[in-house]
Amino acid sequence: MKKVICFYSGYTGDSFHGLNYQKKNIYGSEINLIHLAENLSSQYTIYVLVWNLKKNDQELVYHNIHYIDCNNYELIKDKIDVLIINRYINFFIHLPNNAKKTIVWIQDLIAHYSYKNTHLDQKGKYFLLNIDNSIDKYITLTNFHKKYFQTFYDHKIKDHKIKIIGNGLLQKKPIPFQLLNEKRKKKRFLFCSEPVRGLTHFLNFIQKLQENDDEISVAIFRSNNYDEEIIEKIKNIKNITVYNTSSQEILFQEFLTCEFLLYTCTFLETFCNIAMEAQYHGCICIYNSFGALNETISDRGLILEGFPKDECFIEKNINTIRMFIKNEQEKNRLQMMAYEYANRQYYSDIASQWVEMIENL
Repeated sequence: MKKVICFYSGYTGDSFHGLNYQKKNIYGSEINLIHLAENLSSQYTIYVLVWNLKKNDQELVYHNIHYIDCNNYELIKDKIDVLIINRYINFFIHLPNNAKKTIVWIQDLIAHYSYKNTHLDQKGKYFLLNIDNSIDKYITLTNFHKKYFQTFYDHKIKDHKIKIIGNGLLQKKPIPFQLLNEKRKKKRFLFCSEPVRGLTHFLNFIQKLQENDDEISVAIFRSNNYDEEIIEKIKNIKNITVYNTSSQEILFQEFLTCEFLLYTCTFLETFCNIAMEAQYHGCICIYNSFGALNETISDRGLILEGFPKDECFIEKNINTIRMFIKNEQEKNRLQMMAYEYANRQYYSDIASQWVEMIENL
């Protein structure tokens, strides 16, 4: 008989299941959950708990995953072998834990501490430490993430309870390398993260680059989240394509069209799925070293000097980027390195690490 694994999805923008998630207001952590679950489903019986699923959508089985409403947790709680809590430790308040083993998947910097319409005291720090004995393993995404996580909890969560497993690619096979640059537009730059994660600095950089180069074009996403400052800055950018929060299909097409992902990052990324997708699609990363980007991209991209909020950030790096744009040999080298790396990061590969960890709990 297969072991039973149950994922708790926590609070999400919309209820979702595997059939409709691309049309829903959910983010990378929920998408990671779906793809990991599907890649584990040949070895385990999988349930995914989603709030308000019966109210807004429907419970169903899709790709061998049982999506059920949290209010029906009582029906399965006594047969769960491994409970995997995705981000939100409010599970321990909302629902009883009868699982034989418990894993907390830390996709944010720390365990997510939202509870109903408020937050747990002290960002849930002492709440988690008080229930640490009931948790068998914590999953962090990078070495940077692990260190940050342990520091926040005063190093009281020990090394042996933490496993580093990164996120995987959503695709199942590589793009043939000879087709990788078939639609590529030279000097086209992409920004597709949340606007608060550095879009203002990206636009400042692009405006400066375009002063001396009319061939530079731009694609940016998530226009439904722009504030007035960003809207005004966009008016000063030439050759720009602005997308609302669009489907993955549209985003992936831009990854294949843009030559560069310029991530002027002001947000402490714990992994950065976007950077991994860019490498898979042959879109060369240009970034400042912040958070986990130095691991997810590493020397497979062009590293900028300083921090985007520094007064001299653009002046320090503008000539570096201008020279890099012209350096075909270096661009080809980095693209090949990134492509080869990304094609070892499929969710089938990542799932095997989870299976090894689960079987040794």
